[in-house]
Amino acid sequence: MSNEGERERVAILGAYFRARGWRDPSGQVIDLARAAPTSAGATSRLLQADFLTANRLTRDTAGPHIFEVLQSRSRPRRRPEPEVVAVVFVDLARSTDRVARGGDELWRSVIEDFYERSRTTTSEARGRIIKTTGDGFLATIPSATAALNASEGFIRNARDLGLEARVAIHLTEVTPVGDDDIGGIGVNLAARLLSYAPDGLVLVSSTVVEAAAGSRRQFRQLGIKRLKGIPHPQALWLYEGRSRRD
Repeated sequence: MSNEGERERVAILGAYFRARGWRDPSGQVIDLARAAPTSAGATSRLLQADFLTANRLTRDTAGPHIFEVLQSRSRPRRRPEPEVVAVVFVDLARSTDRVARGGDELWRSVIEDFYERSRTTTSEARGRIIKTTGDGFLATIPSATAALNASEGFIRNARDLGLEARVAIHLTEVTPVGDDDIGGIGVNLAARLLSYAPDGLVLVSSTVVEAAAGSRRQFRQLGIKRLKGIPHPQALWLYEGRSRRD
């Protein structure tokens, strides 16, 4: 493409995007414009055209495929909305010992089995596993009581495979980060809780205890700790299951 043709493509698409109030901070529009087929004289027509004509000329000039790509890449992206969920961290205890006894290949098979069972448990609680963390995973579940139910399943899944899992739960606001992560100080708090969770048990924060009030769940406070990176001391609660009806 000649320099004149390239400048024409850039001018056409630039005018179109300005007409719609769009931006191209990454330069993707310019790169695609340079690769688009040319159309002589379109620049002057576009600059004098109304919005609908600009739309038609840009489609004709860039070609239907590139036009759709330009639209999809240049629309302002909506910021992910924060949501309140139960953040759940699960970790398999003494996994290094298990690897030493059975070897890496056997361990990979066992942990994949654990993940598969836990995906089912999470799905049944209407949650999702966000990502795996080596010997465990991070999940979000819509409510505290659903997360408590799921935690019992995670521990059962591990025991069925001859393992012990420990679980930490914190009810908090999180913000999606891409497709495979979440952010927020509450996520950090839940991760810190996990380091205090005993093997085979579930440790929760005060927000979970408060949200589960009236659900016949039993908790025992283990004390108050200062967690690294968390500004205020936190009460640690051990989940002891559901109370029996009289």
